[in-house]
Amino acid sequence: MKPNEFPSSFESIVRKIVRLLFHVVAHLYAAHFKEVVMLGLHAHLNLTFAHLTALHHRFTLIEPKETEILRDLEVALRLTEDSQESVNNNEKAEESSEMDSKSNITETTCK
Repeated sequence: MKPNEFPSSFESIVRKIVRLLFHVVAHLYAAHFKEVVMLGLHAHLNLTFAHLTALHHRFTLIEPKETEILRDLEVALRLTEDSQESVNNNEKAEESSEMDSKSNITETTCK
């Protein structure tokens, strides 16, 4: 192996590290959040969770069943949209688009 090459097991090692880090963060939220808040560290914990979540979404490093436990927190921190919320947003966007189209047609015919 050349000095600048990654080992063949690199991906599996990274997956395991990220998974374990996610479990540690989940444990902190579940068992120690009161203490984290009292120490004024909740913003740091949220940022750590946001970074892990972004890393997971970018590279799909953790199985969805592993991340489901903190899905509500992910939505609450607005890291991703709730599936129902995104459906509602899509419906509002479609309605707005229809209204704009009708408005343009009315303006064109009135001129």
